[in-house]
Amino acid sequence: MGYAVVGLWLLALCSGCGTQWLPTKLQADATALYEVRSIGKLVAQTAIELGYEGAVQITDILVLDLAKPVYQEALDTAHDRLRKQGWKDVGNRSDVIDMESSKWAKTYLEMGSMEMLEQYEATQKPEIIKKLKDDPSHNVYLVVSLTKSG
Repeated sequence: MGYAVVGLWLLALCSGCGTQWLPTKLQADATALYEVRSIGKLVAQTAIELGYEGAVQITDILVLDLAKPVYQEALDTAHDRLRKQGWKDVGNRSDVIDMESSKWAKTYLEMGSMEMLEQYEATQKPEIIKKLKDDPSHNVYLVVSLTKSG
């Protein structure tokens, strides 16, 4: 019993010290993830976690098939579908589109080619490799990363 009292006393003492006991979890809302997944056929999905300054940022990575044989057509189709759902452009590069949700605060996505999987080291995840090999489609895939900032 004495240890419990000392433990509670230390917890109360340190609670105002600026020490964060549990990291803040930053992840896009599940409904936002569902909305983005709905723009095409989900081929594979994974997530990566990055820890920094008392926070854990979780980035959801989706591989989508939009039933288009040409990359630019798939990218344009996905872009149009997301804009209709209220996503807004925050930056476009030649082959990558960055968007922000108008429904979920501080929720962003980046959409591009399969090369984005390398950037997130997702090609090393066995579940991604298997699903990509098992998919019989001859369409091009889009990679969408979805994240929430602090």
